[in-house]
Amino acid sequence: MIEHSARQTIFYIFGPLALAGLLLSVATHVAALTGRSGPLGDFSMVLHVGIFVVWIPAVFLAKDLARGSKSADLWKQTLRGAPAWVRYANQALFIYTAVNFFIFIGLADKNTPGGGMSAADVRGFSGHWMLFYATALSILYSASNIPDRERTCPHGHPIGPRAGICLTCLRPPDGV
Repeated sequence: MIEHSARQTIFYIFGPLALAGLLLSVATHVAALTGRSGPLGDFSMVLHVGIFVVWIPAVFLAKDLARGSKSADLWKQTLRGAPAWVRYANQALFIYTAVNFFIFIGLADKNTPGGGMSAADVRGFSGHWMLFYATALSILYSASNIPDRERTCPHGHPIGPRAGICLTCLRPPDGV
């Protein structure tokens, strides 16, 4: 298991990059929705490459956090160090990304003059960028908040650092 101090260091290095990528991808997406150029202009595809910079450490942390979990509890375990609204926001963003993708497929301009990307192309990509940056940020944040010795309920289920009850059996943490 990756130690808490190492997880915090990873968050402090890659968390700001994930946040910057998320904010830039949201701004790019909003600009594409209005038919304008985003904050990075013709360099918007840098966000595509940036996903890998934050996603690789997030995946390693997610695997560590979810180790031994049932597949049904994978995201619950991975995001147990983040507030509950983060999991719901990621689910909502996933749904938005899927809807945006199908709209993008319908709007995609296959013959963009000059070989550049159309606003519809940028809209399609930026929807995915938002999801990947937000998910990476969520995983990094969650990992930084889980102590080395996790709190458990009387039945041994892990309980997040801020949770008042076990989400599995609805009992309070040990020592309460």
